[in-house]
Amino acid sequence: MRGGPLIVLALIAAVASSTMAEEPLLSGEQAFAACAGCHALEAGATQKIGPSLAGIVGARAASDSDYSYSPALGESGLTWTREVLFAWIAGSEQLVPGSWMLYDNSLRAEEVQALIDYLANDD
Repeated sequence: MRGGPLIVLALIAAVASSTMAEEPLLSGEQAFAACAGCHALEAGATQKIGPSLAGIVGARAASDSDYSYSPALGESGLTWTREVLFAWIAGSEQLVPGSWMLYDNSLRAEEVQALIDYLANDD
């Protein structure tokens, strides 16, 4: 059969991409599960590896006096707007080279938005 292997590969690729497209999106709460090992959501919670994320949307970066941030983040002058949070979650090291957050984003853009809504208590 001419083109047989190519047709099979094309079918496998089509099935794989349709399967990936059908995977349900994570809710903001589900997406936060990847953050919960390092961050709390409650104000005044005991610090974990990372600072509490309570009230983060609209806050200045590196502003929690109970947490020791990287010098790079401390000097960044950032405010955690939704857009800045999106860029941070997508790639903290690209946004603030020298920052200390160890996270490799695997969330889709819609899931990052849901996570930000969840952090803002808009979920």
